[in-house]
Amino acid sequence: MEHGTKQTELMEQDKGSCSSEDDRTPLKDGPPPARYSGVGLFLLGVAILTMTIMSFTVMSPPPASSITITGRHYDSNGTEIYLGNGCFWERQWAYYSIESTEFGRPNDNITSQVGYAGGSAPQGDTVCYHSGDGRDYSRLGHAEVVRVQLDTSLQAEQFSTLAADFFNSFTGPAGTRSRPDPMDRGRPYRSVVGLPGGRSSPLYSLLVAANTFGMKLEDGAGGDPDTFNTIWVYDSRRFPFFAGEVYHQFHSNFFHSDGMPYPSAYLVALWRRQQELRLIRPTDCPGGQHW
Repeated sequence: MEHGTKQTELMEQDKGSCSSEDDRTPLKDGPPPARYSGVGLFLLGVAILTMTIMSFTVMSPPPASSITITGRHYDSNGTEIYLGNGCFWERQWAYYSIESTEFGRPNDNITSQVGYAGGSAPQGDTVCYHSGDGRDYSRLGHAEVVRVQLDTSLQAEQFSTLAADFFNSFTGPAGTRSRPDPMDRGRPYRSVVGLPGGRSSPLYSLLVAANTFGMKLEDGAGGDPDTFNTIWVYDSRRFPFFAGEVYHQFHSNFFHSDGMPYPSAYLVALWRRQQELRLIRPTDCPGGQHW
């Protein structure tokens, strides 16, 4: 109980590390800062300049003329669900991997998309990443999530696969399961699942079946706290998905995880292709750097 209480207290703090260096809690102890020689500083500057030029090149996709969608298309009328547990960068890679391998979807038909859900903004409004105003997802009580579209004829099988990966991404024994990125804590990083109808969804029983470690499944009321070992289940009709900014999509993770370093086919080719097809689109939110 003492361990769980301490974890809960830590998780209640709105301090994260997913998408910005400013979000990270500095370590009080550690090695002294590195000292660079003049040559070292010059080489470091060249490396930063090169990365910046590459970034701006990547963020300018070519015109979307004469685009042909190839491969098996996902069912556009299928059920849309979302899942979140910590930083959405790592989770998007995980669900992309499932879509491309187990669902057999080519890049043109990948539906995994990062965004926000579980807060107070009505559908159709703009939700932004730490914009510092009324659109700020953390102020609105949203969590970072990944949206995936299911095929109608395969939705049970596909959701079971996603749910199994979701629960398996947690670590620790039953009753003390932690997210894959314990540095991220607070409401924006709470663990959530969004289904049409919430617990009334026919997919809910599959979520329960995948919960082999017995994590707590609670009804989400919106803006819920980051409670240790707890999954908030939302009715996605009441708490819809809001697409995240373009630069957050298909992004490199900030800590070492499965698949790292992510290949350029994911970070660059897929990211550009999805922009060409207008599957990921600019928002009215402040921009950022994709890497």
